[in-house]
Amino acid sequence: MKELSLAEIKTCELNMLLALQRICDAHQLKLYLCGGTLLGAIRHKGFIPWDDDIDVCLPRRDYDRLLEYANELPDNYKLLCYENKTLYRPFIKIVDTTTRIVNSEEFVIDQNAPSVWIDVLPVDALPSDAAEVKKIYKKTLNLRRTLYRSRSIPGKGRTKLRALAKILPVYYAKKRGADHWINRINELAKKTDWETADYVGIITIGIYGAKERMPKKGFEDGCDVTFEGHTFRTMSCWHDYLSNLYGNYMELPPESERHTHSISAYISDDATSVADDK
Repeated sequence: MKELSLAEIKTCELNMLLALQRICDAHQLKLYLCGGTLLGAIRHKGFIPWDDDIDVCLPRRDYDRLLEYANELPDNYKLLCYENKTLYRPFIKIVDTTTRIVNSEEFVIDQNAPSVWIDVLPVDALPSDAAEVKKIYKKTLNLRRTLYRSRSIPGKGRTKLRALAKILPVYYAKKRGADHWINRINELAKKTDWETADYVGIITIGIYGAKERMPKKGFEDGCDVTFEGHTFRTMSCWHDYLSNLYGNYMELPPESERHTHSISAYISDDATSVADDK
């Protein structure tokens, strides 16, 4: 297998995004750039130079419908999710099966997804009460941590002390099982009714907590942005969204804070070159 450069990994991910966009356009699903990918689109008109992933989101109703069209992906792409029992995470990963990841940060990639990927995240409704929103994100964070423990190996940790401290929490998490914790996360995320809500946000994997909340109208009213020479959609309230997540998002962070997933990726020798956009 041939090792991929960072530029080639990005091209591989962009091709997956373009394939996903074609499906969403064909079925009128609302696909938006979000997180660091949206930040890259606004600040760099493409990938953040030191970044190596793609995040997109859909409103829950469209996210659920996307699962029906997984078979429309190109043959070398695969949609992984909890619903089809291929991924124990509360979101979707689309992977390029001609690639392989040989190392990654803990919990970044599932053991069933050892390939270059893009993340597809559901957007759910949130209550108007700010205190209640904080509670939801706090509960979701705790549930995610327990979910990760349910898939971890007892007695293993970055230090001996951490390994010992994890024994009882891991035992408790495994006793209930990953299915239980993912269902709890999804139930919490879907608790607020979309039709009557004034706010929405990425809940199941919302790493920025209550900062993820945005007005539903601003989310539903989409707009175009440029990413790597292609036009994609995002929420019309993107400025407030990025400000909430990153503060002064147009200012570059210090070099010490320019982190990637630190992956090593390879592609099979007989695979189509990732250099050609599809």
